Amino acid sequence: MIGAILISGCATLVKGDKSNVYLMNAPRGIRVYDGSQEIPVSLMEAPELYSFGDSFSDEMNSTRTQHYAPGFTLKCNETYALTLISGGKQSDVVLRPSMAMKWFWLDLFVGGWIIDGVTGNWNELAPEGGEKNVIDVSHYIK
Repeated sequence: MIGAILISGCATLVKGDKSNVYLMNAPRGIRVYDGSQEIPVSLMEAPELYSFGDSFSDEMNSTRTQHYAPGFTLKCNETYALTLISGGKQSDVVLRPSMAMKWFWLDLFVGGWIIDGVTGNWNELAPEGGEKNVIDVSHYIK
C-alpha cells in the first residue's frame, strides 16, 4: 500500500480522473447538455455539499451532513461548455479544470505529486468565479 501511494498520487488513488459536479438550487427536470449530447443528471451522494472550502481548516470546522444533490460525473482535466435547460429557459456555463489544493498538499506530504500533476487528476471542475464541483443553477437560470 505504501509503495502504491509513493508511485501514484493521492488524487489518482482516491478519486481517479473524474469529478462529481453538483447542481445547487436546480429546478426539477433540469437537463444538461455538452454540445448536442445530453449528460444524465442523477441524485448523487454529496457528503461535503456545505463544506466545499478548499482548505483543511474549512473542512475541519465544517459540519458533515449526509446530503444528496442532483449531479453528474465528468473527466477532471477537460474544459466543458455546458447548456442548462429548465422550464423553457436555457443558459450556458463553462467548467474549467482548477487545481484543488487539498490534493496538492496531500501529494506533497505523502508523495506522488508528479503522477497527479502529469495526469491532472488533482484538478476539480469549476465555473468562472464559482465553487469547485458546484454549479449554482440560480446564477444561470432565473
